[in-house]
Amino acid sequence: MLPGYEIKLHVRNDNCNGDNSSRTFLQEVVDSPNKYICLAGTGCSGTSKTTATIAPILRMPHISWASVAAYLSLRNDYPTFFRTRVPEANANEVWCHIANSMGWTRLFVGKGEDTRFAYQTHHFAETAQTSGIQVMLTTSVLDAEGAHQVVNNMIVQRVRVVVMITYEYSLRFLLCDAITKGISEVLILTKTHGELFWRTPFEGRNPQCTNARMDAVAEHMVWVGGTAFRHDAGMELTCLPGTTSADYRNWWTEFEAQNVGTAILPVGHTAAANAADGVCMLTLALKHLLFTQGVNVTQLRARSPATFSLVNEVFATTAFQGVSGYISFPAPGTGDGAGDPLGSLDVEQVQSDATMLRLASFDVPTKKLTKVVGRTFSWPGGEARPSDSFALCLEGEEPSGAHCKLCSPGRFKLPGANSSQRCTSCQPGFYASGAGSTICSPCDYSNFAPKAGMASCSICPYGHSSAQGGTHCEIGVLFIVCAVLCFMLVTLSMFTLFVRAGRKVRVLDVSNIEGKLIVTTLGSHLMWHNWRRRSSTRVRLAHTAHPCLDDPHQRFRARVIGSNKLELLGHDGYPILEDWVTSRGTISQPFPIELIDTKSVAGFLPSFPMVIVLFLFASLIAIFGHLDDVTAALCKLGGVVWAAVAAMSMRGRYWAFKTPIQRRLAEFHADLRVMNPSPQESERGEGRAINGEQLDQLFETFREFIKLRDMHYLCENIIKPLTYADQLSYADLVGPSMVTWFVSHCWSTPFREFAATLHKHAQTLHMDVSCSRYWICTFSNNQWAVKAELGSHIQDSSFYLALQSKHCSGTVMVIDGEALPLQRVWCLFEVATTYERTRSIRLKSAAERAHAYCDFEGLVLCTQTGVLNKGTADMDMAIQIAQKLLQIDLRKAAATKQDDKDAILRLVESMPGGLNSVNGFVRHGIRYALIAMHDAFEQDFEQLVRMLKNSQSTLSQILSSELLSAPSRQRSSFFSQMTDTAQEEPSALETGDGRPVPRPAAEPKLLAALRKSRAQLRTSSL
Repeated sequence: MLPGYEIKLHVRNDNCNGDNSSRTFLQEVVDSPNKYICLAGTGCSGTSKTTATIAPILRMPHISWASVAAYLSLRNDYPTFFRTRVPEANANEVWCHIANSMGWTRLFVGKGEDTRFAYQTHHFAETAQTSGIQVMLTTSVLDAEGAHQVVNNMIVQRVRVVVMITYEYSLRFLLCDAITKGISEVLILTKTHGELFWRTPFEGRNPQCTNARMDAVAEHMVWVGGTAFRHDAGMELTCLPGTTSADYRNWWTEFEAQNVGTAILPVGHTAAANAADGVCMLTLALKHLLFTQGVNVTQLRARSPATFSLVNEVFATTAFQGVSGYISFPAPGTGDGAGDPLGSLDVEQVQSDATMLRLASFDVPTKKLTKVVGRTFSWPGGEARPSDSFALCLEGEEPSGAHCKLCSPGRFKLPGANSSQRCTSCQPGFYASGAGSTICSPCDYSNFAPKAGMASCSICPYGHSSAQGGTHCEIGVLFIVCAVLCFMLVTLSMFTLFVRAGRKVRVLDVSNIEGKLIVTTLGSHLMWHNWRRRSSTRVRLAHTAHPCLDDPHQRFRARVIGSNKLELLGHDGYPILEDWVTSRGTISQPFPIELIDTKSVAGFLPSFPMVIVLFLFASLIAIFGHLDDVTAALCKLGGVVWAAVAAMSMRGRYWAFKTPIQRRLAEFHADLRVMNPSPQESERGEGRAINGEQLDQLFETFREFIKLRDMHYLCENIIKPLTYADQLSYADLVGPSMVTWFVSHCWSTPFREFAATLHKHAQTLHMDVSCSRYWICTFSNNQWAVKAELGSHIQDSSFYLALQSKHCSGTVMVIDGEALPLQRVWCLFEVATTYERTRSIRLKSAAERAHAYCDFEGLVLCTQTGVLNKGTADMDMAIQIAQKLLQIDLRKAAATKQDDKDAILRLVESMPGGLNSVNGFVRHGIRYALIAMHDAFEQDFEQLVRMLKNSQSTLSQILSSELLSAPSRQRSSFFSQMTDTAQEEPSALETGDGRPVPRPAAEPKLLAALRKSRAQLRTSSL
């Protein structure tokens, strides 16, 4: 195996003395420092202990094939120590297992002649105590007197078994004395002994101890030691290629017969086998170093730190098929025992013919003790019989014949228990679910095990519980309370989440109050106001029917000012000054702000933290109440489902609840159904007018909602909801009438002023409100079919059709001081159409006009104070309108849609005279109205002057009745002048002589001013 090399073994006799060994070893190394590569020891553990301490210092590996002491397994103390013989610690395990298997629980331990065996005796006693074996007495047997004392103690304490940790000298004394006293018990040997050692004569031998009687006692001895010859006879040995175990055994038998080499290999099969394996280990390690690692002999002898480390690593990883079995070592770095072989031990019975009968084998790596099939341990005359198993079983295992089996479910075996002990059934309330259990686990809470040996626990019925490790279930109040609390907390947590997530709050009203755009909600908006009072949160509005509020690109913020009131802000956080109004729609917060900036049910935490807190509390209560997984899951799942149902129900009730305006709409719609049970769609145009009474009814019904709001609000919040079900115009819904007057107006005019203006118009013309029929686009057009109302062409629109009706007496323009209608392009279209019709009528003959048309009055300008054309309106208003008209360019009239504006301007320009004619037509109307108002004022003035002639009382009556109904500003000035004049000339009034009352001094000046104003109006651009 080492071609070109040979191994020289230098043998020195140290007489099993460590001091001698260390001195000899050191002397050899000093004399020849570069000669030796390894230290080998054949003998005592004490000697190996001394040399194994020096070997690391000299960086030299140490191989022993005879030392068995357990302390040599300490790797930190002896890092370079390797041995090929299984240490006695394993043998002690085997002996204790055999003692338990045989039923021996009381042992006597005797040690050898000197202190060399003290450590082995102590270690054996510790192992026995761990295995549940009682050591009755430990003493030394040095001579015949000591043997007498041991036997007497055995008789007194009734010890059945003696364990001898000694050599045969002391053992012979004990054997002889036991025979003399008539004791025939088992003797356990832990050391090697020479053949027929009990026959050797010794000093003090009793004559009764004949060889025959000694042979009979010797058969009671059992010995445990390293395997001398491996049992698989056909296995080829690694270090002897072509040689099997059987070949080696035959060779060794011949070698022993020649009595050769006893100085090198100790007497005995076991020692020889371990020594052969030691030489094999060294050979294999050198082969690997020389031929694989490339280390030369000079390097091996020099023993440098690097080379030494490599040598030590190669020794630790060497494995081979040896004489005593397969030899290997634990992985390097595993700690204590790294230098101990993973080999095997044999259990043998001593025979009287000096042979050994193998009873069992112990495998060190697997800790398995396997009985030789068909062999039993003879026990002549003994009371205890060996069990059928010599299996050394680990925790979780029990003997089963010559082998071990795992503990069945419901049974266990603790770690460190007696190796022959059988598995134990779990107590009630405990279980072992799997095979090979080393411990029983208590049943969890709400689970129980009613009897011993249970492989699993049963779940308590619902509403019942049990403590940990319970054997039965009881009605658990704590269990039920915790389950209910868990369910309620999860329900509250998920309810908060479901209600807040995606929540849309309905809007009751949006209006500008004192420069702030205030949103009033139906119910609490739940936005977190505790810390949002001075800041704002992001919101979005929808379905408000207001284009600015519904604009998806418009970003809003809101500041909480009450539980159901918010101040709407721009995206920059500044107030919105526009008067955006509505009474419908929703307001919401984007995700996840809707969970963070909304208050929870408790009110002291935002929604999302409260959801987390409540859910965690529910989980903690489930743990505290020891709810099983199924119950906890059902509570949580039930809470989620119930919360979802409750949230859906709450949302359903919330959306089913009608706002005040919705209730009023429903009531009013029901009233309309009574008056007009089956509304039908009428033809577009002239037949869709409503009378003044229907207009007043609408205004009075919704007065509290309309307030000062305009037609945009009325249409989207009242008219369209009323007509939604029938998809008709409002005129068709309430009952349409034939048009008498076409109304031209601006939608931004407050509806209150609009209604008052039409009422004033009817009053001025002395018409009953029920007979004043107005075509108003908001009510006469079908707001659900606006495109159809406009027609394919402007002259096909409902506006045009109504204006061209022969029943139409004229166009009532609802106008204010800002002349807003004249700034809207559709009003311009209506004025232009009115102008066109007025012009066409003037071009016809009187007969044609009487036959084809009614008395068409053209454009009638109306304010809430009266009709300008009739001179019944406020003079200030008329002058303001006139001044505004001077600044208005009709070409700049605005429209919602640019296409409408372009089409209308093209139409107007196509008329005779174009836009200039229409402009002149409007200004002519204003001029005519001012003149009419001036004439009416002069008539009133003249009448008052005449009435002053009668009496002062008459003057007072006039002042309190007639004049108070005139426009305030002009008439108050007039009254003050007249009063001042009257006070200056009381005599003319008091005389009563019939003479004409002198005209007040201020009268000529006032009339002159009026005449001058009239002349200017006539000569101006009007």
